[in-house]
Amino acid sequence: MEPTTDFDDEQQNWSLNSDAVQAAIRFIRKQGKKGVTAEDLVAWDAKHGKRLFRWNDERAAQDWRIHQARLFLNSFRGIFERMRVRKFMQIPANEDTGLTTAVYLDTQTISEDTKLRGWAIDNLTRKMQSLASELRFWKLTDDERKRVLLLLEASLMPDQRNAA
Repeated sequence: MEPTTDFDDEQQNWSLNSDAVQAAIRFIRKQGKKGVTAEDLVAWDAKHGKRLFRWNDERAAQDWRIHQARLFLNSFRGIFERMRVRKFMQIPANEDTGLTTAVYLDTQTISEDTKLRGWAIDNLTRKMQSLASELRFWKLTDDERKRVLLLLEASLMPDQRNAA
């Protein structure tokens, strides 16, 4: 199979079944405690067939600008109902949201729309479940688990300092 030096699709699909992905994982594991930087992985891919990342300079530059725009939109926080929250959220186009195009929306706009609010809560809950599954790997002690649950419960409570 000829190495792919560019991708037709909008985003890369890094399947664990891919030979290129498996080779990259072996490279990362070989580094042990030294670890790998993003720059190390790009250099490794350049030497091993350019199969992980987009190497067409024009497309890569456009992808980078889009990535920077996402970083820009994800970097803002605002005060809403006396709480510091993300200013914008990316909302996908699907039946749950009722949108036909994925867009970033202001958090207040999302909170005022029943469908979008429901999607946002479900999405945040899925992220919390995923993080909780990662904690399971660490085989928390009872005290560690209690501490995590207390912190989570406290973060869900209204801010008592700002109560009227």
